[in-house]
Amino acid sequence: MWRIMDAERRLNDDDVALVLRRAGEMTAEQGMTISQIEEIARDVGLSSDAVRQALVEAASGALRPATLERSLGVTTGLRKDVMLPGVLDDAGWDVLASMLRSTFNAPGKESRTGVVREWRNGRLRIAVEPIADGHRLRMSTDKEGALRAPLLLGSTLLGEAVLCLALASDPKLVAIGGVLAVMGSLAVAWPFVSLPKWANTRATQFDAVAREATALTPPRGPADPPLSLLRDG
Repeated sequence: MWRIMDAERRLNDDDVALVLRRAGEMTAEQGMTISQIEEIARDVGLSSDAVRQALVEAASGALRPATLERSLGVTTGLRKDVMLPGVLDDAGWDVLASMLRSTFNAPGKESRTGVVREWRNGRLRIAVEPIADGHRLRMSTDKEGALRAPLLLGSTLLGEAVLCLALASDPKLVAIGGVLAVMGSLAVAWPFVSLPKWANTRATQFDAVAREATALTPPRGPADPPLSLLRDG
């Protein structure tokens, strides 16, 4: 065992990696104060305004990834809730709705039920609703049908292909069975190829909407609740 307090002690690469990894784990467990984060940011040349905005986004949950809903190993739905740092007024909602139309490349449909504002486009739903200390942004979408329908079609085609190939004495049925088998296989494989790309795109879009909504609802004061959610010594 080498002496810890020997400042001139040289460590090999494996020991250096172990020490740094453990120090990183301990730092993550303990957390950092806002003042420590701001000091590090200044040291690397980041603007204080950018750091404060990032802190607000972190406190609101805008930086957390969306919750994924999976079926048969692929993502079929995403959900993300963001506790906005303030109140999104009518003007802010108009700006956000315009951003939604641009981000999702769809006109969507706006509605208001009581104090809840909502923008929908098919199974995609973006809503802003009041909570005890401000507003909450709720985003959700799903494509369960995009998995179920191709699997049903593919299994049907494959079943017909097996039936045709079982009657192998007829060359025409063999050829038809081969075509049906290929089509059925492609139908079954399609959602496992397309849905991951869709999920990644939606997750990126949800992150962008969360950041925009957070920026449109600035904290109401220096002691605003969202910032207090971060550890501050």
